[in-house]
Amino acid sequence: MKLLKKFTPAVFALLFVTLYACDCGDESPTTIYSSSKINTIVTGTVWKVSQYSEANSDKTSNYNGYTFSFTNTVLTASNGDQTASANWSVTDSNPTADLISDLNFTLDFSTPALFSVWSADWQIIQKSSTQIKLKNENSSTGAIRYLTFAKN
Repeated sequence: MKLLKKFTPAVFALLFVTLYACDCGDESPTTIYSSSKINTIVTGTVWKVSQYSEANSDKTSNYNGYTFSFTNTVLTASNGDQTASANWSVTDSNPTADLISDLNFTLDFSTPALFSVWSADWQIIQKSSTQIKLKNENSSTGAIRYLTFAKN
């Protein structure tokens, strides 16, 4: 028993140091890069729509054949025959937190109707170097839309 009492403080100290020094990789799934890093990911690369759904209805096929190119402020959609442009931006409502929930992906297409339905502030819900998944919830109706861009 005396031996246990003698080593107990040392064991707790070792446990404490181990737990707080460990980079255990359990980073929150909501942690993400800043808006400028999102801009860097999407610009200079050609994207496609890998998923678009509106009120639980899959409408992805409407965007088959289109490619999307992002520059600093303009998004261009083209299918070879038709081209449409939109203003776009990523804003961060809390730049010090770097949380995915603080980032808004704004699209502003005026025409055609195929793309103007996307004109809104979208929440970024997933991000990788090859995919950006967006969500928009209509505050009046509660209808949820999902839009996912994937590198082409």
